Amino acid sequence: MRRFYDRIKVRRGGKRDRAIPVDRIRTMKQLVSGSVAQPRFRTVILAAFSMLALVMASIGIYGVMNYLVIQRTREFAIRVSMGATRAEVLRLVLSRAAALIGAGTCLGLAGSVGLENIGVRHECVSRLRQVMTIG
Repeated sequence: MRRFYDRIKVRRGGKRDRAIPVDRIRTMKQLVSGSVAQPRFRTVILAAFSMLALVMASIGIYGVMNYLVIQRTREFAIRVSMGATRAEVLRLVLSRAAALIGAGTCLGLAGSVGLENIGVRHECVSRLRQVMTIG
């Protein structure tokens, strides 16, 4: 570290006062790494919980769709015996799934914007956060 300080002293052209102690000399990389460590940790934790929420939501959607298909098994069997193709039966299942996912997305977006507006009225949240919620 002493050589590092001497190089800085030579580059700046100044003389070092020996009475002033020099301690905690760190490179810019070390300073930046230390300053972003906590936000980086928060980001990693947020990403991990987001992935967990995504997996849980996917499992939930799978469970609901499985339940709905099991309920309609007899209907599908009758449709196939009457001449429906596999693609038509699949279209029935996927159209129901799309309707449920669309309704859930609309309700979730409306709920998040509504809660965001309540937060803005109580001055808990800035307007920029409202734009980020929609995005």
